[in-house]
Amino acid sequence: MKRVFSFLLTLCLLLTALLSGAALAEGSTQITIGLVGEPDTIIPYMYTADKDAMVIMQMMPYLFKRNDETSIPEPLMLESCEFDADTLTYTWKLREGYTWTDGEPLTIDDVIFTLNTLASADYTGGASTNVSSIAGYTEAHSGETVGMSGVQKVDDYTMTVQLSAWDPTFLGYYCDPGAILPEHVLSGVSFSDWAKTDFAEHPVTYGPYKLVTWEHGEYIKLVKNEAWAGEPAQIDTVIFRFAESATTFVNAYMNGEIDMFKAPIEDVETLAFMDNTKTYVCSGSNYPLYPNLIKGPLSDVEVRRAILYSYTPETIAKAVFGDYGEGSCSVFVNRNWAADKSAYPYTEDHDKAKSILEADGYVMGNDGYYQKDGVTLAFTSLCTGSEQNDLLTLWQSSLKKSGIKVNIKLVDWSVMVETISNQETADYGTYTFGGGDGDPSGLMVLYCSDFDAAKGGFNFNRCGDETLDALWYAGQAETDQAKRTEIYHEINTYMLDNALLFPFVEKNTVWVANGTIDGVVINSLSNLVNLPSFTK
Repeated sequence: MKRVFSFLLTLCLLLTALLSGAALAEGSTQITIGLVGEPDTIIPYMYTADKDAMVIMQMMPYLFKRNDETSIPEPLMLESCEFDADTLTYTWKLREGYTWTDGEPLTIDDVIFTLNTLASADYTGGASTNVSSIAGYTEAHSGETVGMSGVQKVDDYTMTVQLSAWDPTFLGYYCDPGAILPEHVLSGVSFSDWAKTDFAEHPVTYGPYKLVTWEHGEYIKLVKNEAWAGEPAQIDTVIFRFAESATTFVNAYMNGEIDMFKAPIEDVETLAFMDNTKTYVCSGSNYPLYPNLIKGPLSDVEVRRAILYSYTPETIAKAVFGDYGEGSCSVFVNRNWAADKSAYPYTEDHDKAKSILEADGYVMGNDGYYQKDGVTLAFTSLCTGSEQNDLLTLWQSSLKKSGIKVNIKLVDWSVMVETISNQETADYGTYTFGGGDGDPSGLMVLYCSDFDAAKGGFNFNRCGDETLDALWYAGQAETDQAKRTEIYHEINTYMLDNALLFPFVEKNTVWVANGTIDGVVINSLSNLVNLPSFTK
């Protein structure tokens, strides 16, 4: 019995050493990253969550990456990407030298196979959108043809991709996600059978790291892929350790059990004071307030303008999120190339807000709130969480100084969606939900008349008129980046001048990392780590 106990104890200590990096070969480096939740899959184009993408992107990098400053897609695995605006045709030239981990060369045939697979009638995952703007997609997806007419091979490392119509979001699909599938492994395998193949647990990949162990319920272990032809990885071994919540990783980090994780905002300050700790602040979610434009007091543009003079977004953001929040001053996320921070025309000025209301026929009541025709200037702001409630409470207090009454109503997400879907009967003034970065044309579904909720779209507050609609479509159709920027700046100015939304706050994401790790790069859109640049 003593021998058995001794063996088990030795085994436990050995496992602990392996996970902590103590058993690494001399001179080797290892980091352990906390991952909230175990990946559901590591098969590209089957996954739906960041926890899956975090692992996949280390083994199968994307064709493009986003510029850290502008979020505009740039070639990563491609040597070049040229675009002919007259024919709507991209010419992609793949860098030579890439190989699959089974030794097979990676060529443009694999890229073509990937695009045509996503377009096929057999593929039922969510990434068909990635290729839906390519010529011949409709025929391929219906099963009428095998492959898309818009995808053509030029040589082993060059191809052309012709769009059926200009799509400014197209290249972005190959940043997040944009992995290449191995034709020699998956050709002839039905999409429904992908998860049943060896590829599901032992994928053939090509990136800077490759999978060696997936211990379900505990961790995934990756090691450097020496055959990778791109930027070589500097860390030899990477372990993704799973937990149900980020809170679990707070103690794990403090105890030296992990090197890096995406930390809860409320714990960042404590962790940042630890010796040899670094924090990395990344762009997070944008929370604008969408006013009810067709019913109630906010249908009056003068009331909306008075509100915009009644608060300072930055003050509210800092009060709730501290150094990890910032005020929004644009229709678009602050860091997006379409945002024009200098164009924000409003500063908190309660006297000005009052003068606007009084010129609009409102008079101050005995209760400190303005009235018109005996009706108090009041509305309800919907929110779906305690964090939003905290933000709105500060907004409520600030608007009160201008004589505007805000009632806050905390509801379930489903209730909010049901409420805002029928504005003719809905009793509310504003609602909010978070949005991220990406091509600004994606926001037209929220602000363009063609996407009105009454038509089944997402424009719940019925924003949009002929001028605004024309601008959104012009921004979507323009292929010149400088001209696109001008158009979206014009959209921003028009929407702010007409008070069609209330810019509010942005909540950033914070990664906490062991100070011995250098070269940390965070994917600008998804806030996932890009490991090859890390050193330790």
